[in-house]
Amino acid sequence: MTLNRFSTGIERLDVLLGGGIPEHFSVLITGYTGTGKTILALQLMHNLAQQGLKGLYLTFEEDTRKLIQQGECFGWDVQKLLDDGLLEIHPVRKYEYDIREIISYIAGKRTEDEIGVVVIDSLLMMTGLKRVLSGGTDSAVLQQLLKRQELFQPGVEEELRKEHIAYIIKEIDAMKLMALYVSEPHHEGMLLTAEGVAEYECDGVILLKKKLDKSKVVHEFVLEKLRCTPVECPPQQFFYGKNGIKFA
Repeated sequence: MTLNRFSTGIERLDVLLGGGIPEHFSVLITGYTGTGKTILALQLMHNLAQQGLKGLYLTFEEDTRKLIQQGECFGWDVQKLLDDGLLEIHPVRKYEYDIREIISYIAGKRTEDEIGVVVIDSLLMMTGLKRVLSGGTDSAVLQQLLKRQELFQPGVEEELRKEHIAYIIKEIDAMKLMALYVSEPHHEGMLLTAEGVAEYECDGVILLKKKLDKSKVVHEFVLEKLRCTPVECPPQQFFYGKNGIKFA
């Protein structure tokens, strides 16, 4: 079966991905603070919009103005995309909504505005919204926790976060959307995400790293996996050019 792929607008990245991001695929972008996760997500959204793929950027940490300014730093006219209806940035404040309401909002945008790609920045912040999914849930585990009123006992919040993340990814996948999820690795470096779920649920995983090499900061791109695509490349060095992320 031939997959319909969308160019990332970054030539070397397209080669690594086997021609681009497959339609309706979910891709996790993970890395510690300062590795460029939001920059890559915004660059991909900008370049996908240039191909006519409408996008919804859900930000749980930044506001619209800051994302527009960040885009301007790299020559991306994010404001024009907003004005042309090719991109919508929706800031979400913690505890303002619950997860099921956010999923319903995305589904409405998929149906009414025919968006083709959504960014969740970040998964950790999204699952830090109200701990309980409104309107019930299909998860037997969550049902039991609610009945026993054990939502705030030690260890329960971690299990809930895992349940929520799996729920988010599966629900958005069912909408046949391309999805880019921003997250962070486990604090001890044991897992690609703090909860150890998204890297298994997503179709692709990109790990961004940075390290010091002889007093110089070196950025590395690692494609951990991409379903239906051979992944045999070593870590790739990249840098921030005037038009965004470029490979060395």
